[in-house]
Amino acid sequence: MRSILPMTSLTVFSLRQTPAETSSTAVAAAAIVETHGKKKTNVGIKSSSREIKISPHQGLLRVREFTLAEIEHFVGPEDKSHPKFVHVANLELLMFPREEQLAGKSAKSMILGEAVSKGIINNETLGYFIGRVYLFLTRLGIDKDGLRFRQHLPNEMAQYAADCWDAEIECSYGWIECVGIADRSAYDLLAHLVRNQDLFAPKNAVMSSDCDKL
Repeated sequence: MRSILPMTSLTVFSLRQTPAETSSTAVAAAAIVETHGKKKTNVGIKSSSREIKISPHQGLLRVREFTLAEIEHFVGPEDKSHPKFVHVANLELLMFPREEQLAGKSAKSMILGEAVSKGIINNETLGYFIGRVYLFLTRLGIDKDGLRFRQHLPNEMAQYAADCWDAEIECSYGWIECVGIADRSAYDLLAHLVRNQDLFAPKNAVMSSDCDKL
């Protein structure tokens, strides 16, 4: 007898996800857990998409066709720690928590580990990927003084999200979102399970050895 493995989907590099990507990602995650016994796993998606509702009026920022890149990291909801969080915990980032936004204040520099320990960032895994996104963008050449992480306001949060942050880059158009990092909870997996009874994984999976990636 197979039972549902409760997992949280943490979406990273989420520029925009199509329904087809959501389906294939959730199915792939369940297959990985069942085959390899990994309760924490990653599924990557890269594809091309066409959005006919977008009006291309902001130069290259708003075009009808664009490339998508996404990683989904699946963890058990009872433990959202990350073994490699220690490697990014001391990073100092420009952060814009919702409290500062609602109070009319400006973004402020914060140590990533302190933001997690104080509950400003919901959990270690989310904080780890915020740190990785910061390192990725700065190594690409983005000026750290023109890069901030803005937390979604309550009226921006999706109904299923536990926490969500945008990496925003300051340019001639102002602060523009370029990466979204979200703890999507188990919403996607449970929604697909309702429509696809084959989307199961062993609840008590045997853990396999971790790889060195991510």
